[in-house]
Amino acid sequence: MNKKTIFELITVAVLILIFIFLAFQAFKKVKPPVRPSPVAVRALSEKIMPGVAALLGQDRPGPLVLPIISKDATKAKKVAVEKDLTGILWSKNDPEAIIKHAIVKVGDTVDGKTVVDIKKDKVVLSDGIKELELEL
Repeated sequence: MNKKTIFELITVAVLILIFIFLAFQAFKKVKPPVRPSPVAVRALSEKIMPGVAALLGQDRPGPLVLPIISKDATKAKKVAVEKDLTGILWSKNDPEAIIKHAIVKVGDTVDGKTVVDIKKDKVVLSDGIKELELEL
């Protein structure tokens, strides 16, 4: 065997090893993303909400206060706009929502209203008379 043949054999062997390595990498199972636990979400929201309130110029987390100009342009008043729904932890079998810094499921009660349905983008509450939809 001459040097050229040995070089060609080594090159082919290296290319075969690279091909085998890449083939194994392509067939590896991809792990699904990890869903955060409700406890972790609650702890995180308790840490984040005071900072959000400070950014909005409020002394505590709660309803957003926005200026609204009435029909009479000389009068302006502030109206509290409640943004109760802060998140949805979606799952077909066991969806949960974060309402007023609490994690709730279908059937739970929040401020006298029962959670009737949790969808990917909204939560339906009922007080027994009428239904209220909270959207993200």
